[in-house]
Amino acid sequence: MQHNRLALLSFLFAGFLAASSAAPALAGQYKNFRVAVYCVVDATQRFADEKVLQAEFDRVMARVKFDKVYLEVYRNKRFADEATLDKIKRFFSERGVIVEAIWVDG
Repeated sequence: MQHNRLALLSFLFAGFLAASSAAPALAGQYKNFRVAVYCVVDATQRFADEKVLQAEFDRVMARVKFDKVYLEVYRNKRFADEATLDKIKRFFSERGVIVEAIWVDG
C-alpha cells in the first residue's frame, strides 16, 4: 500500500513543474512535462538505509521517470536527521534528480 502511494504521488505531481531555463535538461526524462515525487518523513527516515533508498528509486523510476523529489524533513514533531538528508540529496543529485527539502508544520 505504501509503495503504491509513492507511485501515485509521482503521477499526481506530473506536470507540476514546467520546463524552464532554470531547470537543467535531464537525460531520459519526458519532453513536454516534468514529474516530481513527494517523500513523507517516514520514507525520508527509511532512506537512511542505502539499500532501501536504491530499491525504492529503482522501483519508482522504472514506472515513471521523475525529475524532482521533495523530501519531507519534519512533520508532527518527527525529524529526518541532517546526515541522512545530505546522503539522500547526494544520491538523487548524482542521478540527475533535483532535490528540495520540505518542512510541514502539523
